[in-house]
Amino acid sequence: CEFCEQITPEFEGKPWGYLSASDKYYAATPDAEMRLVEGYKKSMANGCIAEAYCNKSAVGRAQIARIRRSAGIEFPIESVCFDNTDDAEQHILMVLEKARAKANDAS
Repeated sequence: CEFCEQITPEFEGKPWGYLSASDKYYAATPDAEMRLVEGYKKSMANGCIAEAYCNKSAVGRAQIARIRRSAGIEFPIESVCFDNTDDAEQHILMVLEKARAKANDAS
């Protein structure tokens, strides 16, 4: 995805996370869904190790779950869904901190 190619060099190979504050997201077209799968794969290949979603739509969550599975993400979407962006951000920061600590322990 073009957006991924634009932003990932800024991370210089360091792990990063994605927060989707998508309260107004209800569903995407099949073409958009296909592009989102591509975006997920490229993001993971470029260091995205954490994700969090703020989405209350059951249809939207189901579609995001399907997109994630198509991109090779197997753990349940419920584990990364939050009621507000503060909790979502805390989750991402926790995942990134655990990754940093693990990397420091390995070196």
